Amino acid sequence: MSMKKKTIAIVAGIAVFAAVSASAATLGGIKSDNLGANSNAVAGQVTGGVNVSFTTAYDATLGGYKITGVTLSPNGAEVIPVTAADQLTLKAVDGSSLGQITGTGTTLGAPVSTIAANLVYGVSLVINGGATTAAVTTIK
Repeated sequence: MSMKKKTIAIVAGIAVFAAVSASAATLGGIKSDNLGANSNAVAGQVTGGVNVSFTTAYDATLGGYKITGVTLSPNGAEVIPVTAADQLTLKAVDGSSLGQITGTGTTLGAPVSTIAANLVYGVSLVINGGATTAAVTTIK
């Protein structure tokens, strides 16, 4: 490698280091005593929990029942807004995702892919109504 190419490589390396250092300096210096200082508490729309009911149908290909829909119902007097965007992840016994169902309000449709009902061990549910978000995890 020629001396000119080495010099250009060194100058480029110094320029990249300076740029990264300058951008990190704009973070204000992260210290252990102020980590999370910019985080905010998010109030949940549903604080008393949510019951999840499945509708199923027999699938001859599976040789068993598959999930065809989901109904959400909050415990107590709380209400899930009709316009709330819901995302339900169906979980296997090991906690891995079997698939997701999205919808609004309290009635969700079927998952995009076929999911055998007997494989569902739990769910993870996110309800986003725009102003606040509730995250509820329920395991059977």
